[in-house]
Amino acid sequence: MLKKTVIICCSVLLLIAVSCIVCIGVLVSQRWSLAEIDEAQRDTQPLIDALVAYRTDHGVYPDALSQLVPRYLKTIGRAPLGNPEWQYHPREDNQEFEIVFEEAPYGANCVYISRTGEWMCDTG
Repeated sequence: MLKKTVIICCSVLLLIAVSCIVCIGVLVSQRWSLAEIDEAQRDTQPLIDALVAYRTDHGVYPDALSQLVPRYLKTIGRAPLGNPEWQYHPREDNQEFEIVFEEAPYGANCVYISRTGEWMCDTG
């Protein structure tokens, strides 16, 4: 009886270990390719252009992306990578902003920094 219980416990532990390895493999394999990052950055340019146009008209960047609709953009749409919700962060009294793509929980991230007009990406 004890031997059977030990075998069942070991089997369950082995199954859990294999499941963990498979999950880690899936997370690692979902990293973004350079082509995906380039495409996402191009797809974000209309949003960046709308933010710049808003600042030209108002002297500051908006508090929220919803302020761009409908004058600067028809719709906001979904973020092209990572979280489908845009991660927009106004900074320095709305004189600067950042747009972030993030692959949770431990993957790549890309940040557009308006002050420099450049993307900074860490592909994990």
